[in-house]
Amino acid sequence: MKQTWLTSVALTLCGSAAVLAQDSFQAGWDAARSKQAPGVEFMLSTDKSKYYLGEVIPLTLSFLTTQAQTFATLPAPRTSGPSPWEALTLDPDDSQPAARMVQGGFAGSGPMGNVQFLSPEQPSQNTVFLNDWSPIHKPGTYRIYLVSRRISQLTEPGLPAMELRNSNNRTPLELASNIIQIEIVQPPPQWVAERIREATATLDAPPQQDPEMQSHAFQILRFLDTPESASALITHIPEEYTAETYPVTQAILNSAHWEQVLPQMQQQLNAPRQPINETFLKTLTELSLRKKLGRLTPPESQTPEAQLRWQNVATQRAHQFEEQQASLASQLLAALPKKTPEARSQSRETLIRLAVSSATTPPWADAFLAEMIADFHSLTTRQQEDLLSSRWYLVRRAKILPILLEYYASPPNSPSRSIIDLVVQRIYELAPDQGRQIILKELHKQEDQLLGLSTVMMLPDPVLPELHEVFLAQMARGGSPPGHLITRYANGDILPAVKARFLAFVAELDRQKLPHCTHPLIFYFLKYDPDFGRQQLIQSFASCNYQSIVNGIDPLGRYAMSSALESIAIEQLPSGIVGIKRGAAELLGRYGSKAAQKPLWDTIEYFRNWWKDREADLQTPIGEESRILERTLASALGQAQNWVLDSRGLDRLHSLCSSKECRAFVQDWIHKTNGAIAINYSDIPPQPAFFVAQYSVRGTAALQEKLSQFPAGSRFRIEDTPSDRTAHLRAAVESALRAAGHRLEP
Repeated sequence: MKQTWLTSVALTLCGSAAVLAQDSFQAGWDAARSKQAPGVEFMLSTDKSKYYLGEVIPLTLSFLTTQAQTFATLPAPRTSGPSPWEALTLDPDDSQPAARMVQGGFAGSGPMGNVQFLSPEQPSQNTVFLNDWSPIHKPGTYRIYLVSRRISQLTEPGLPAMELRNSNNRTPLELASNIIQIEIVQPPPQWVAERIREATATLDAPPQQDPEMQSHAFQILRFLDTPESASALITHIPEEYTAETYPVTQAILNSAHWEQVLPQMQQQLNAPRQPINETFLKTLTELSLRKKLGRLTPPESQTPEAQLRWQNVATQRAHQFEEQQASLASQLLAALPKKTPEARSQSRETLIRLAVSSATTPPWADAFLAEMIADFHSLTTRQQEDLLSSRWYLVRRAKILPILLEYYASPPNSPSRSIIDLVVQRIYELAPDQGRQIILKELHKQEDQLLGLSTVMMLPDPVLPELHEVFLAQMARGGSPPGHLITRYANGDILPAVKARFLAFVAELDRQKLPHCTHPLIFYFLKYDPDFGRQQLIQSFASCNYQSIVNGIDPLGRYAMSSALESIAIEQLPSGIVGIKRGAAELLGRYGSKAAQKPLWDTIEYFRNWWKDREADLQTPIGEESRILERTLASALGQAQNWVLDSRGLDRLHSLCSSKECRAFVQDWIHKTNGAIAINYSDIPPQPAFFVAQYSVRGTAALQEKLSQFPAGSRFRIEDTPSDRTAHLRAAVESALRAAGHRLEP
């Protein structure tokens, strides 16, 4: 029955092909068809035989077989256009070279994806659109067939599914589809107008609608390619990095009406209600450049001389593109005040992105940033946050300090905590004395503090006894004592009061039978009453895993560390509980003194002896927890905050690795320390991050401390292209290297 069904479908769809004249198109199909493997068929179909010019033309690709577990299929591409697995032949070929994506040849190998059996019960199907593959520009009768390399035949039928990805188990096939014939006719004007109206209404609707409806609306406008559809497209150009960005921009750039569209786009640049995104500006830049200079055509030949000439022309064209884009950005900046709030917000975002993506500050950026700073209060929360974090380098040298001080003094109703934190962190960076006074003011508040812990704990003071009265008053009100701030800034003078409040708080939790894990005050007690602190920490082991204790230290960082805590962590390294052992190693790697090195070496040596000759077991699911422990131990030694391993130490660590993962990342560390040591950086609030070989630190003080751990005269190199964006970080690295007596190589 299955064979009969397959044959009938083939005859139905191929019937028209049997009477076609034996021309070159037919000869090509005959040659491709002669290579067919028995038992599998590639069928091509459409939903009708007659279409209007510019109408969406779907092609359904079906792969069928009569034999189970004999053929495998690669996944259908996630695109409605050209596929890397198929080549299309159209007769007559009406496609324009500039618009053609794939025609007459395979695009490449494509992604492997999830190879599956081709099942007799369920054909493998997907739909593509002829308009994307080979656009048709005039009425007529057209013939089409495809050749596919998606299907392969198994070398051994019945192989397990898990073996399908191994290409040695499959032989690729080249399958030719049947021929289909379609007629393209001129559409009535009212039909075209109605399609444009429907598509525009869909794109104007709220964005919560079905994405497939939006995609179809874009297809309608792209494929019609009339002056009216092109005009509708330019007012709906999608943001960058969406599924529709590339096809829409290509439709505009390759439109037969691009010269009519260009002045309309120039008008939209200044239109009050038109938001200008980055895609719009880049498309307008390309069309404006084309109007002046013509299209950038491919090299006339593949000779080295022709390729070099073309490369020089392309390089010059890229510079011209930047200049033209800068000119249009200046025009957009001038148009901002006239745009509606929504259009102005999105257009601002475009200018910010252009400034960020430029290696040097664009000529229009100073005026734009001055406008942004002056209007800081009216920016969206996201724009404010981006400006003070990832885009801070753009404004840090501008006159933004008065605006930030004003914002802190008069914040909006229900201010965003993250914005207030960023504002104060940046004030502290630009004007440390003023920032310090703000943080101290917040610390002295009994309640309604505006700032988060990461900000109020930024001050470099080891202790601040002036806050003792504040802490005593807060504890007198009952409830949970301010453990993080007491541990961070208090000394032992208020120990009796803190201990009394802590015990009362814990007793109340016990009375209510509420769980309590590691309170941050435990780390305060370990500093000033080690015996009591040890007692409380050991009790925490009963209700908390050691990893949660380590996580509880994170907000305090090194200010939670004490000699008593380090001793407890060292004592726990031989624990038979992997979680406790791992937490202890992580704590010692982050905050331990050099005295922690020997216990960590002893622990990883014990680990190596335990797994010796059983390394294969370590790679099984049963060994997963132990592999994580090994990684933690290796990181504690090789990425520690308070010491560095020299080449001998790294070689020793590599020799003690039991898993291949451990050997791989330690080998990478060895590679990073061969020759000049690489330094990278990133401006991440509240303090910049610096990466020295495999080590990472936050803030310039920590960078100086880390560099001082390397032998004097060590050679370093900065892995960053000099730019306005990171000039201040580069200067900080250069200064720290000089202070440590190291050499900076180009």
